Amino acid sequence: MARIVKTRPIGLTLADFEKGHLPEKRFIVKPGRKNARKIARANPFIEGGYQTIATGPSTRAFALRHPGISPKATRALIDDVASIRLRDVGPRLAQEAYSKQTAENIFRSRQIPVAYQEGKLPSGESYTYPAFGCNSQCVALTAALRAKHIPAAFIRLFKGEGGVLGTVKGTSHAVVLFNLGGMKFIGDPFERELEKRMLAFTPEMQERFSEMEKIGSLSVGRDAWDLGITAYGRYHHIKKTSFFQSLAGKQR
Repeated sequence: MARIVKTRPIGLTLADFEKGHLPEKRFIVKPGRKNARKIARANPFIEGGYQTIATGPSTRAFALRHPGISPKATRALIDDVASIRLRDVGPRLAQEAYSKQTAENIFRSRQIPVAYQEGKLPSGESYTYPAFGCNSQCVALTAALRAKHIPAAFIRLFKGEGGVLGTVKGTSHAVVLFNLGGMKFIGDPFERELEKRMLAFTPEMQERFSEMEKIGSLSVGRDAWDLGITAYGRYHHIKKTSFFQSLAGKQR
């Protein structure tokens, strides 16, 4: 299994987000011997580097497909990220390849390893969804937004709190917060309903996110690796943050 052998931790501050100053976090990733061939088949672009670097050629080329920073152009960008192929590799390989891709990996390969599973809506209706893919999709979206000079932050929700956005997300979920012309939005390329992929970040949502952050069921960072998510199930090592608490305090 791929493992991170050296890190340089960098936290995310409110000032960084508002000014768009987001220096990247460097990782050196080396694949281990165990299951290396299987992981390579599931994700053929495991390499060292930044997880959400915005200057990679594939990342920049993807972002340039949607010129401008209007809400319409940004929504089209989110839909384009959502169209990246979700490759069904089964639960075992999807978990082994989990959080191993950089944004550049994703845009170059145009695929994300997932495992399709059965779920149930509040109405009791069954549906099929691609598990293990939201993390990588939000890594890709974060980098694409930064490539367009749009400040963006990676958000991870835990302990069944994914439904805070009004959708069924299982035990956890990832979304992206971004600042567009002074207005904040939540981007969710994993969302099936098109109108919910880009939501205005309301005061009610901010208050809820702040409460979740206090109890440790939400963390904010530059990307998944910045929060300590380097493998599936490593949620007990997640870095605690105070991003939304600081945001609420600043607005009082």
